[in-house]
Amino acid sequence: MSALAEDVWIILPPLLIVLGLVGVVVPILPGTLLVLAGVLVWALDEQSTTGWVILTLAVLVAAILIDERENVGRYFADVGVIAAVFCALSLLLGYVVPRA
Repeated sequence: MSALAEDVWIILPPLLIVLGLVGVVVPILPGTLLVLAGVLVWALDEQSTTGWVILTLAVLVAAILIDERENVGRYFADVGVIAAVFCALSLLLGYVVPRA
């Protein structure tokens, strides 16, 4: 594989995932589908058990969110913005701190 093709496999999954996260806020982009596409591209490149397990979990989470899409807005209204920010920060810290 050429260097450019290898770079595409490295850059494409996180780019799709970030675009998908933006798509959650911007209604024009299909956020969930872009995140799933990014995880799929990563799993295809990874070709490991870890990649396939994470892809399976991402598909399950997406299916649950799609099934419960009517209740998600009400849930966030109930728990408030502070709880959502706390969840996002704890997720970020849980990813970054073990790598430091």
